[in-house]
Amino acid sequence: MTSEDSTARGVVPREDFSPGAGGWGAFEIVARVSGIDFDDALCLAAKGHLTHSLTKANATGATVHGAGFNWFLSRNLTLLFNDEPTSFSGRTTRPNERAVFTRAQINL
Repeated sequence: MTSEDSTARGVVPREDFSPGAGGWGAFEIVARVSGIDFDDALCLAAKGHLTHSLTKANATGATVHGAGFNWFLSRNLTLLFNDEPTSFSGRTTRPNERAVFTRAQINL
């Protein structure tokens, strides 16, 4: 968002976070989609090893649509904010889930 390059070593802000001096670091918006889909034959084979109540609640797939915001305050300090809702597919009564998490990363 602030035009810095993203490399394998990370993002280095042009100006470190310093509100008095007008420096806000660098900002990055991130997105991710991931999923898994189990073959029906695998799910049917598993039914022979599970009780009937467990097989009715099994999901045969899941999809995650993640989005986040990364704030690079300096070369050594990053704050990360992520939201990752998960939806399940198949014959399942399992409710969808949402994970919201933050992380502070210090690079020495």
